[in-house]
Amino acid sequence: MWRGTVGQGGRGLEESSGIQSRTLASWSRSWENDRHNLSRGDVFVIYEAGMVESRQFAQFVNEAEARGAKIVLVGDHEQLQAIGAGAPFAPLPSRSAMRSFRNTPAAGGLAREASVAFATRRTAEGPAAYHEHGDVRLSETREDARGEIVRDYLADRDQRPDGTRVAMAHRRLDVRALNEAIRSELRDSHLLGRGEEGGERTLQTNDGKRCFAPGDRIVFLENSRDLGVKNGMLGTVQSVEPHAIQVQLDGNAPGTDSPRVVDVPVNDYQSIDHGYATTIHKSQGATVDRAFVLASGTMDRHLTYVAMTRHRDGAQL
Repeated sequence: MWRGTVGQGGRGLEESSGIQSRTLASWSRSWENDRHNLSRGDVFVIYEAGMVESRQFAQFVNEAEARGAKIVLVGDHEQLQAIGAGAPFAPLPSRSAMRSFRNTPAAGGLAREASVAFATRRTAEGPAAYHEHGDVRLSETREDARGEIVRDYLADRDQRPDGTRVAMAHRRLDVRALNEAIRSELRDSHLLGRGEEGGERTLQTNDGKRCFAPGDRIVFLENSRDLGVKNGMLGTVQSVEPHAIQVQLDGNAPGTDSPRVVDVPVNDYQSIDHGYATTIHKSQGATVDRAFVLASGTMDRHLTYVAMTRHRDGAQL
C-alpha cells in the first residue's frame, strides 16, 4: 500500500510487500480498536493481492463498502498464491475490466518471451527457452546443484562487482545451505572480515545466532515502519556494532541518486539473515541483475514464474 495523498481528504496508506497476511491483519486489528478507520473518499491499495486469502479479502471488502471507501487490487494472479483458503483475486481478470501491467525483466527478447510464457500458463515454454540458451543445468544430486550455484554466484561477483545478484530456492534448508557455502568461500578468500579485528560480530536473530561482517549481504524478513524496510528487502552490511548493524539498501533512496543507509538496532529488530540466497517467497517484488535458481520437486508454476522473473540481465536454473 502506498503512502500518499488520495484525493481531497484522502489519507496516507503505508506500502506493504511480501507475505500479506500479517500486514493486513494489523489493519484489521486497528479497525477493531477504532483506529485508522476508512472513510468515504479513501482508496485502500492492496499490493500483491494474489496472496490474500478469501476470508481476509472479504473482511476488507466489507470494511470498504460499509464506510464508502474504495479498494484497488494490484498483483498478478499467476505469481505466489494465498497461504490461507481461497484465491479471490484469481477469477477477477475474467470477470471485470482490468488494466494489465506486465512486469518482465529488462533483458533481451529471451527473458521477455519466457516471462510472458510463465504468465500465460505456458510454463513448459519458459524453462525450454532458457535451456536452449544454455541457462538450465542438470546435476546428479542436490548437493552438486548447490555447489554449482555457489561457484556461479561467486564468479559473477568477481566479474561484475558492481552488479546485484541473488540465489533462490523454495526450501529454507537449501537457502541456509547456499548462504553458508557462499559466505564460507568469501571468508576463506579474505573478502569478508574474520573476528572482531575484521569487524565481524555474532548477533542474535529470530532464526538463531548469525555472524555478520562489513560486506555481508543481508535480507530483511519483516516490515518495519520505524526503519522503513520491507519484508524481502536486500542490502549490504557497512559496519557491525554490538547493538546495531548499519546496512546500505539496494537501490537508491526514493527521489534521489543516492543509496539509503539504515541503522538496525538489533535488540529491537532481529528479523534479519544472510542475503546471498533467499526463499522464492521472499524474492517476490525484488529485482536484481542476475538470479541463480535451485529447482526442486516442491516448486509449482507460480513459484517458477516468480523465481525466473527477478532478473534484469540473466538467470540460471
